Amino acid sequence: MQWHHRGSVTGSIFVIIALIVACLVPSGCILRAETTHYDQQFRGMVLSLPIYSMTVSSVSLLDKVPGHQVLTRSQEEAFTQQVLTMSDADFEEFCRSHLSEVIAYADNPAKGVHVRWNADLVSKIVPRVAPDLQAAIDSQIKAQSTSNDWFHEEPATASPKALVPGSNDVTPSVVAYVLGSPIYGLYCRIHWEWDSYHITSVLPSSYGQVYASLYTDEGLNATQGYYNADQTIYYKWVQWHFIHWSTYPGGVPVGNAYPELNIQVHAGGSWDYQSVSG
Repeated sequence: MQWHHRGSVTGSIFVIIALIVACLVPSGCILRAETTHYDQQFRGMVLSLPIYSMTVSSVSLLDKVPGHQVLTRSQEEAFTQQVLTMSDADFEEFCRSHLSEVIAYADNPAKGVHVRWNADLVSKIVPRVAPDLQAAIDSQIKAQSTSNDWFHEEPATASPKALVPGSNDVTPSVVAYVLGSPIYGLYCRIHWEWDSYHITSVLPSSYGQVYASLYTDEGLNATQGYYNADQTIYYKWVQWHFIHWSTYPGGVPVGNAYPELNIQVHAGGSWDYQSVSG
């Protein structure tokens, strides 16, 4: 009887363990609950870290790209509170709708606009909120990693081989985005003039812009500008510095962003540019 009693206890223990294991596997109750719950930390990451960037040949193009909704401080606070407190289902739909919009735009962007995904952040967010969109984004990430990073633009009236004296003024830009809004941007305006032989003057000016309260603009970090040997090309490189803070005001710095623009302007009016979103 004693032996039979111990066997019953042992059997009961195995049943309890089996139930615990069943809850721990992906189809069980514990992990399933965890994978469908979006806590404040995860939502905060979605709202504060750049998941994609836009590089544009002209700042005017930003008005029509997805997510370029510039908010006032009070609008940003209301938007943040709404996303932090909405249901899991609504939060998932919020992420999915913005991701889908960017995917569609990246497949057919306006001339002079180039979308670049942050592959590291995509891997942290998309598998949880929209796993069925992962393949489409991965395909775009693969395309961006194998493409030529330099983008070329011609003026509306290109000069023939024999240069006609003239001038041009452009503002290539790179802006980083969270889902739904921009967080910071780097802009570099260049005005240049040329005669029949070479560039005669260049006037570059750069500036940063903060759109989110958790970031501050720390200004110019580094820059360089120079001509080629025959002064038909002027090269400009600029790097900016932004700090990401844990809270505003009175938080602690939790990260740095160093976006860059690399620009070449040519006698005749054409220009090339590339960027790093930071």
